[in-house]
Amino acid sequence: MINLYFFIDCGTFDHIIIGAGAAGAVAANRLSEDSVRQILLVEADSPETNFADIPAMLSFLQELEYNWNYETLPQANACLGLVGNKCKYHSGK
Repeated sequence: MINLYFFIDCGTFDHIIIGAGAAGAVAANRLSEDSVRQILLVEADSPETNFADIPAMLSFLQELEYNWNYETLPQANACLGLVGNKCKYHSGK
């Protein structure tokens, strides 16, 4: 489910880039070199806390909003003790 904290009408854009990962940030940077272009870079985020900065808390972050909570496809030779033979694939937000 997507939570919209706020929406601001910022007009129109020439380019909309979804995701500020390595490729998205570079693409936005390169496109913005032309000052005539209007670029919108959209990134998923949650309110920042210091919770994720504590190394010992890593195991508690697995099922929270700090993680995308991906799962692998069912595995034949791995994850045999997990529900549906699916491993958790951790990817932080």
